[in-house]
Parts: sequence; structure tokens; C-alpha cells
Amino acid sequence: HFYLLGKCGESNDPGRYLCAFIYYLSLHHDKNKALFVHVPDENLIPIKEMTLALKSIIIDALNQLYNTDFKH
Repeated sequence: HFYLLGKCGESNDPGRYLCAFIYYLSLHHDKNKALFVHVPDENLIPIKEMTLALKSIIIDALNQLYNTDFKH
């Protein structure tokens, strides 16, 4: 359901430094409810497109968490 289908995707690599630390702490707290979204620089993806993509990611995450069907 990602808006930027060709520009984003899943990854098993949380990156290094702060990104990895935040992801690790999230998994440690609750591995069933952890999500890390790396937001790239606005020079790579325009803010309007990134906003729509983040909205889609948040809605999909809430649907999984609450077993509902919020609309995009």
C-alpha cells in the first residue's frame, strides 16, 4: 500500500548509530509492536510525497495493531 512503491520497501537492516539503537530498543520493549521508519532527506523525496507515504505506513500499522480497516 505504499504510495512511493518504487522508492521504498522493507529492510532487515536498521542502519547504524542512532537508527539501530532506536530500533533495538523498540524490539526489546515489544517485538510484536515495533516499527521503525527511516525518513530520508527532503532532497531525495519531496515532503508532499513523503507525507503521503508516512500516512499510508501509519494507517497500515494501526490496521495491523487494532485488526481494523482504517481507510487511506
